[in-house]
Amino acid sequence: MKKLIKSLLSPEILFLIKKFFFRSTDELYVIQKYFRRNNISKGLMIDVGVHYGSSCIPFLKDGWKVYGFEPDLRNLAEATKRIPREADIKIFDYALSDEPGEMEFFSSNVSSGISSLSNFHESHKLARLVQVKTLGMMIENLKIQTINLLKIDAEGFDLKVLKGINFSDKLNLDIIICEFEDKKTLRLNYSVLDTIAFLEHEGYKVIVCEWEPIREYGINHRFKKAKLYPCDIDAESWGNLIAFKDPAFSNFALKELNF
Repeated sequence: MKKLIKSLLSPEILFLIKKFFFRSTDELYVIQKYFRRNNISKGLMIDVGVHYGSSCIPFLKDGWKVYGFEPDLRNLAEATKRIPREADIKIFDYALSDEPGEMEFFSSNVSSGISSLSNFHESHKLARLVQVKTLGMMIENLKIQTINLLKIDAEGFDLKVLKGINFSDKLNLDIIICEFEDKKTLRLNYSVLDTIAFLEHEGYKVIVCEWEPIREYGINHRFKKAKLYPCDIDAESWGNLIAFKDPAFSNFALKELNF
């Protein structure tokens, strides 16, 4: 029934329903709307943590090219089923971090969305040994110079993925969205403040999209507020950081995201 309802409703109507009735939101839809308003079509997205493809499919439908990374082979198989065959996408089954090598990779029967290089949940089981690369290596190998959107959902390894990029004048990277949750990352010796500091050092402003603390993985969660950093961040919350350089993006995104 949910799939049928979604198929009958436009993305705009779905966004408003989530926002006003379920206190939920969709940061990526707001970013997509921003690119549409600025007539950026057929852009390039890098999707780190493809999962089932829900993040990249809307951009693919807009004619974008996507390079994706999904080391969970079960998720990769499901994404392959859901992503339109004609879509311009290439998905790699590597994991990404700040150093190349080989690492243990864990999955969970509680939630398909918490597969990770970090064994942070009691339900995690060793899935396989996975090849690890840096995003900088992949960008160089693929000869990429412009990335319109980098989305990272690496379940604790988001900052490590960012540190694997060679930020320089040769790389034009417009918007970055990545996850934060100190409960996952303190065990890896970094916090949300460290991620924000890294992004600011690379010349970005940051919007903190804060959600209510996670009660259980694999269920729906409630959105709290989007705030321009510097701001207070609840130590128990989680959410997404949106890093940007265009001053016009801030007012647009904050208005769209907040209730």
